[in-house]
Amino acid sequence: MFTHVKTEAAFDFVAGDMRENITVNPDRLLTILTLGSAVGKQPKLVRITPSGHLLTLVVGAPRRVRH
Repeated sequence: MFTHVKTEAAFDFVAGDMRENITVNPDRLLTILTLGSAVGKQPKLVRITPSGHLLTLVVGAPRRVRH
């Protein structure tokens, strides 16, 4: 059972912050891959500390929309 759960960082799905992978590292940091979006939001690999601090590790190229 989980107790004392709180949100340390929030992502905006509508703005393109769609998460694809979440990894809990041995040092209790989270590594999260966001997909970006078709509206030009770039994919990112970010690290989140237990206090909620976000550190962007890598930024990818925006996805191209094919018509």
